[in-house]
Amino acid sequence: MKFDRRHFSLYLRFSALIGVLCFFLFAATGGAQTIPFDLSAALAAALPGAVIDVPAGVYAGLWTIDKPLHLRGALAVDGSRPILDGQGAGTVLTINAANVIVENLVVRNSGDKLEREDSGIYVHAADVQILNSQIVNVLFGIQASNAHRLILRGNFIGGMQLDIARRGDGIRLWESNDCLLEDNRVESVRDAVFYFSHNATIRNNIFHNNRYGIHTMFTDGIHVEGNILSDNSVGAYLMSSKNGVIEGNTFQKNRGPSGYGLALKEMDGLTVHDNYYLDNRVGLFFDNSPSSVNITHTVERNVLAFNDIGVLMMPAIKRNILRQNTFLDNLEQVGVKGGGSNPDDELGGNGWDGNFWSDYVGYDAAGEGVGDIAYHAESLFENIADRQPNLRLFFFSPAQQAIDFAAKAFPIIKPKSKLTDQQPQMTPTMPAAILRAEQTPSRIGWLAAGLLLAALAMFGGQIRDWRLGDWEIGRRFPSLQSPNLPIPNLQSPNPSFPKGHPMLSIQNLTKRYPRPGRAWWSDETVTAVSDLSFELAAGTSIALWGVNGAGKTTVLKCLLGLLASEGELHLNGYDLRRDGRTARRFLGYVPQELAFHNDLSVAESCRFYARLKGVGDARIPVVLAQVGLTGQEKKAVGALSGGMKQRLALALALLAEPPVLLLDEPTSNLDAATRDEFIALLVQLRNAGKTLLFTSHYADEVERLAGRVLVLADGRLVADGAPAEVLRRPQAVDGGPQTADRRAQAHTDHPSSLASVVGGPSSAVGALSPAVAFSAEEPLR
Repeated sequence: MKFDRRHFSLYLRFSALIGVLCFFLFAATGGAQTIPFDLSAALAAALPGAVIDVPAGVYAGLWTIDKPLHLRGALAVDGSRPILDGQGAGTVLTINAANVIVENLVVRNSGDKLEREDSGIYVHAADVQILNSQIVNVLFGIQASNAHRLILRGNFIGGMQLDIARRGDGIRLWESNDCLLEDNRVESVRDAVFYFSHNATIRNNIFHNNRYGIHTMFTDGIHVEGNILSDNSVGAYLMSSKNGVIEGNTFQKNRGPSGYGLALKEMDGLTVHDNYYLDNRVGLFFDNSPSSVNITHTVERNVLAFNDIGVLMMPAIKRNILRQNTFLDNLEQVGVKGGGSNPDDELGGNGWDGNFWSDYVGYDAAGEGVGDIAYHAESLFENIADRQPNLRLFFFSPAQQAIDFAAKAFPIIKPKSKLTDQQPQMTPTMPAAILRAEQTPSRIGWLAAGLLLAALAMFGGQIRDWRLGDWEIGRRFPSLQSPNLPIPNLQSPNPSFPKGHPMLSIQNLTKRYPRPGRAWWSDETVTAVSDLSFELAAGTSIALWGVNGAGKTTVLKCLLGLLASEGELHLNGYDLRRDGRTARRFLGYVPQELAFHNDLSVAESCRFYARLKGVGDARIPVVLAQVGLTGQEKKAVGALSGGMKQRLALALALLAEPPVLLLDEPTSNLDAATRDEFIALLVQLRNAGKTLLFTSHYADEVERLAGRVLVLADGRLVADGAPAEVLRRPQAVDGGPQTADRRAQAHTDHPSSLASVVGGPSSAVGALSPAVAFSAEEPLR
């Protein structure tokens, strides 16, 4: 073929086009590879406070940050992140400087030596943030030591595929206070563990397929809110800590050897509310919690459904108040781990009134939502299975049915009751928090959630804004950190009632206890209060007087709903048995033994109880002014004197502006001068229109405060009248005349004191007949 100019021109053009294409192809591919990003050089050259944007790619090695900076991963077009790869050599990223932010990175392939604690990230400084990162195939996920105010948000932490005993912890905090863990997912690790790391907030995280989802030791003030803890051996195990709040969490399918949803061991000052416990071996476990004798725990508005055991307690557990909880179709609603020798219910040292029980067979004739007969947790087969767990294999079998039928047919083998709920609810109480479930739950998880929905709907439960996978919490417990209070308004309205208005009416009040030491088949009882009747009008006061054991405190506890009793109790027209919650809004209570959180300030304590009573903060300075504690708001409760603590107890009783005050020996632990000051304070309240019912051992106290005295002996009313008539007897405590000074020292613990009150020798006290009921109330002088 002849090669002319035209062909040559075409050849040149084609060659030029090929050259241009090769240039752009080189620039787009190979050219970029020739200038790689040097992470080591960037870290070394960065000034404090610098932002280092790390391009997508793999950066092999072990890295250390020794200055405050922001290490930020830049996402590639395909969404991939930069990867720090430890290649199995040790801890991938070590942070030794404060104020470091690590964001949008993948940290992977740490070493696997437990003795070196090889980790994905190890933090040794305060004010560090790790955000939106993935820490995968690591022995320990994120470790922190003395890393106060650490923030972990939006991270995924996944451990190595090892046997659970060889795994490291996904998160481990040591002596790191005020840390925040939020919106993280932690799975296939050992624990998320907190040692000596106070005031941690753990919010909206998912802990899945671990040993312990959350494990705390000696960590006070922890706040666990809105988390999902599923498919772990144990959901959360909290130990040896104080003043925690557990709210709005879901503990689901935790079925290891113990299989606790939430376990509490030697915890004090804990509030547990609005949680879901679903399909665990044990929903909620108590072991020596509370451990302090002056602490009471409140467990309310929780749903315990489809667990093997709803609540499991050691036999000596006391001082837990469980109310408004829903016990739904657990194989065993409440279990006792081990034996005990309690003379009453096995778990009678705790409060159980006001819960919903799906196996309750009572009725509500008036349709008021409360069962007319008490709920008793008593099953002979369950009692045997509590001691021999292998027998649980026979649940729902003919063997169980035969044993329980025999127990009902032959009272001689009637089982010991575990608990009694005197006010069982007819419908479930839904938690304030929305149930959260994993985004991709198993079929069993979906089935459990569906069954719960169906069961609650069948029982008429109020299901509010149910959204699976929602991170929102319907109601949060407000912070108690700030001691600042609003400016007081001393003109706060005080509910008043006309003089003579019947505030309290007691008819035939009787309280019996099982006789201590009785045989297990015996029904012998001891009567603590017998057929007591009286009325208390608005603006008046009554003193209950008698020796220790006369029944004075028992009367107050019956009015407070802490003890079940016989008779008719009415407060401001409300039946205390049927309308207890409404009626007791009119009551304020000052106990004999005070139980405060000594680490909280006065203001924090007031805020805590104000939330429980549904009272705004504006009320707090008003009551503090009333009791003379203005200026003490920031002082720790533990630093208050005995008299100031008693004033604080009175302030808490006044928070909701109750017209009636119940006071149980309010001055028994005070010295003479402090007692006089406190009595003067009560006199002011009485003169302002408060209605008082109090117990006392001091004659001068009764004379100053009471318009009427009821004398009790062995639970019976033996005298009733004005203090001047009842207390001014010619026979004194020691046989001499009872002057005013000596009356101030009179103490009714001595039998002859009671004899002087009723006008006869002490041997005759027990033979006196109970006085008839009095309805007229003397006016206060």
